Amino acid sequence: KMNAKAAELGCTNSHFTNTHGLHESEHYTTARDMALIGAAAFRNEDFMKITGTLQYKIPKTNLTSVERYVAQNHKMLYDWRSEYYEYCKGGKTGYTLEALNTLITFSSKDGVNLVAVVLRAHGKGKTFIDTRAMLDYAYSNFNKVPVDKAMLGDAKVETVNKDAYVLLPQGL
Repeated sequence: KMNAKAAELGCTNSHFTNTHGLHESEHYTTARDMALIGAAAFRNEDFMKITGTLQYKIPKTNLTSVERYVAQNHKMLYDWRSEYYEYCKGGKTGYTLEALNTLITFSSKDGVNLVAVVLRAHGKGKTFIDTRAMLDYAYSNFNKVPVDKAMLGDAKVETVNKDAYVLLPQGL
Protein backbone atom coordinates (compact mmCIF):
# COMPACT_ATOMS: atom_id res chain seq x y z
CA LYS A 1 0.00 0.00 0.00
CA MET A 2 2.88 2.39 0.72
CA ASN A 3 4.28 1.89 -2.78
CA ALA A 4 0.86 2.45 -4.36
CA LYS A 5 0.32 5.66 -2.35
CA ALA A 6 3.81 6.91 -3.21
CA ALA A 7 3.13 6.35 -6.91
CA GLU A 8 -0.22 8.14 -6.59
CA LEU A 9 1.64 11.15 -5.10
CA GLY A 10 4.04 11.23 -8.07
CA CYS A 11 7.00 9.44 -6.50
CA THR A 12 9.15 7.78 -9.15
CA ASN A 13 12.27 6.64 -7.29
CA SER A 14 11.02 4.99 -4.12
CA HIS A 15 10.33 1.43 -3.10
CA PHE A 16 9.22 0.49 0.41
CA THR A 17 9.64 -3.01 1.81
CA ASN A 18 8.69 -2.27 5.43
CA THR A 19 6.71 0.30 7.37
CA HIS A 20 9.35 1.25 9.93
CA GLY A 21 12.06 2.56 7.57
CA LEU A 22 14.92 0.44 8.88
CA HIS A 23 17.42 -0.75 6.29
CA GLU A 24 16.57 -3.42 3.75
CA SER A 25 18.36 -3.67 0.42
CA GLU A 26 15.17 -3.12 -1.64
CA HIS A 27 13.96 -0.23 0.53
CA TYR A 28 14.93 3.16 -0.95
CA THR A 29 13.76 6.69 -1.70
CA THR A 30 14.97 10.10 -2.86
CA ALA A 31 14.76 13.61 -1.41
CA ARG A 32 12.28 14.57 -4.13
CA ASP A 33 10.00 11.65 -3.35
CA MET A 34 10.21 12.33 0.39
CA ALA A 35 9.26 15.95 -0.31
CA LEU A 36 6.18 14.78 -2.25
CA ILE A 37 5.21 12.45 0.58
CA GLY A 38 5.90 15.22 3.07
CA ALA A 39 3.74 17.69 1.16
CA ALA A 40 0.85 15.22 1.33
CA ALA A 41 1.42 14.74 5.06
CA PHE A 42 1.51 18.54 5.54
CA ARG A 43 -2.07 18.72 4.25
CA ASN A 44 -3.27 16.27 6.93
CA GLU A 45 -4.37 18.22 10.01
CA ASP A 46 -4.20 15.22 12.37
CA PHE A 47 -0.68 14.35 11.21
CA MET A 48 0.49 17.94 11.65
CA LYS A 49 -0.93 18.06 15.18
CA ILE A 50 0.98 14.89 16.05
CA THR A 51 4.28 15.89 14.40
CA GLY A 52 4.20 19.30 16.08
CA THR A 53 3.58 17.88 19.56
CA LEU A 54 6.67 18.16 21.74
CA GLN A 55 5.73 15.56 24.33
CA TYR A 56 2.91 13.07 24.79
CA LYS A 57 1.92 11.18 27.91
CA ILE A 58 0.84 7.58 27.42
CA PRO A 59 -1.49 6.77 30.30
CA LYS A 60 -1.42 3.68 32.48
CA THR A 61 -2.93 0.58 30.89
CA ASN A 62 -3.97 -2.89 31.97
CA LEU A 63 -0.42 -3.98 31.00
CA THR A 64 1.58 -1.29 32.83
CA SER A 65 0.92 0.68 35.99
CA VAL A 66 3.13 3.62 35.04
CA GLU A 67 2.59 6.53 32.72
CA ARG A 68 5.10 6.78 29.89
CA TYR A 69 6.24 9.76 27.89
CA VAL A 70 7.41 10.11 24.30
CA ALA A 71 9.12 13.26 23.08
CA GLN A 72 9.65 14.80 19.66
CA ASN A 73 13.30 14.57 18.54
CA HIS A 74 13.07 17.44 16.04
CA LYS A 75 15.20 20.07 17.78
CA MET A 76 13.97 22.92 15.58
CA LEU A 77 10.64 22.82 17.49
CA TYR A 78 12.07 23.62 20.93
CA ASP A 79 12.33 27.38 21.54
CA TRP A 80 15.04 26.93 24.17
CA ARG A 81 17.44 25.08 21.84
CA SER A 82 20.02 26.68 19.55
CA GLU A 83 18.53 24.73 16.61
CA TYR A 84 15.10 26.35 17.12
CA TYR A 85 13.42 27.66 13.96
CA GLU A 86 10.33 29.77 14.57
CA TYR A 87 8.58 28.65 11.39
CA CYS A 88 9.07 24.91 12.00
CA LYS A 89 5.75 23.10 12.37
CA GLY A 90 7.05 19.55 12.78
CA GLY A 91 8.98 16.82 11.10
CA LYS A 92 10.74 13.51 11.47
CA THR A 93 14.33 12.72 12.33
CA GLY A 94 15.94 9.45 11.34
CA TYR A 95 19.18 7.53 11.51
CA THR A 96 20.51 4.17 10.39
CA LEU A 97 24.10 3.14 9.74
CA GLU A 98 23.31 2.84 6.04
CA ALA A 99 21.19 6.01 5.59
CA LEU A 100 23.08 8.13 8.14
CA ASN A 101 21.18 11.14 9.54
CA THR A 102 17.98 12.16 7.80
CA LEU A 103 15.45 14.89 8.48
CA ILE A 104 12.17 16.01 6.97
CA THR A 105 10.84 19.37 8.16
CA PHE A 106 7.53 21.15 7.74
CA SER A 107 7.68 24.93 7.83
CA SER A 108 5.18 27.74 7.37
CA LYS A 109 5.81 31.48 7.05
CA ASP A 110 3.48 34.17 5.72
CA GLY A 111 1.16 31.58 4.21
CA VAL A 112 3.95 29.73 2.40
CA ASN A 113 4.28 26.07 3.40
CA LEU A 114 7.58 24.36 2.66
CA VAL A 115 8.98 20.87 3.10
CA ALA A 116 12.74 20.48 3.51
CA VAL A 117 14.46 17.10 3.18
CA VAL A 118 18.02 16.23 4.20
CA LEU A 119 19.37 12.74 3.49
CA ARG A 120 22.69 11.04 4.32
CA ALA A 121 24.07 13.81 6.54
CA HIS A 122 27.29 13.14 8.42
CA GLY A 123 26.61 14.31 11.96
CA LYS A 124 23.22 14.83 13.57
CA GLY A 125 23.58 18.60 13.94
CA LYS A 126 24.28 18.97 10.20
CA THR A 127 20.67 18.08 9.34
CA PHE A 128 19.37 21.06 11.30
CA ILE A 129 21.97 23.45 9.85
CA ASP A 130 21.24 22.36 6.28
CA THR A 131 17.48 22.50 6.83
CA ARG A 132 17.67 26.06 8.20
CA ALA A 133 19.82 27.12 5.23
CA MET A 134 17.36 25.66 2.71
CA LEU A 135 14.31 27.19 4.36
CA ASP A 136 15.93 30.60 4.85
CA TYR A 137 17.04 30.59 1.22
CA ALA A 138 13.54 29.75 -0.04
CA TYR A 139 11.80 32.32 2.17
CA SER A 140 14.33 35.03 1.22
CA ASN A 141 14.54 34.41 -2.52
CA PHE A 142 11.06 33.34 -3.63
CA ASN A 143 7.66 35.01 -3.63
CA LYS A 144 4.21 33.51 -3.29
CA VAL A 145 2.25 34.35 -6.44
CA PRO A 146 -1.48 33.51 -6.48
CA VAL A 147 -2.60 31.58 -9.55
CA ASP A 148 -5.76 32.50 -11.39
CA LYS A 149 -7.23 31.13 -14.58
CA ALA A 150 -6.32 34.23 -16.61
CA MET A 151 -2.61 33.61 -15.89
CA LEU A 152 -2.80 30.20 -17.54
CA GLY A 153 -3.48 31.58 -21.02
CA ASP A 154 -4.40 28.80 -23.44
CA ALA A 155 -3.82 25.99 -20.93
CA LYS A 156 -6.75 23.58 -20.84
CA VAL A 157 -7.69 24.08 -17.20
CA GLU A 158 -11.34 24.22 -16.20
CA THR A 159 -10.96 25.46 -12.63
CA VAL A 160 -8.24 26.78 -10.37
CA ASN A 161 -8.39 26.33 -6.60
CA LYS A 162 -8.96 29.75 -5.01
CA ASP A 163 -5.93 29.19 -2.73
CA ALA A 164 -3.59 28.02 -5.53
CA TYR A 165 -0.18 29.64 -5.72
CA VAL A 166 3.29 29.07 -7.07
CA LEU A 167 6.64 30.10 -5.66
CA LEU A 168 8.66 32.13 -8.13
CA PRO A 169 12.10 33.67 -7.82
CA GLN A 170 11.93 37.27 -6.64
CA GLY A 171 11.52 39.70 -9.50
CA LEU A 172 9.98 37.17 -11.88
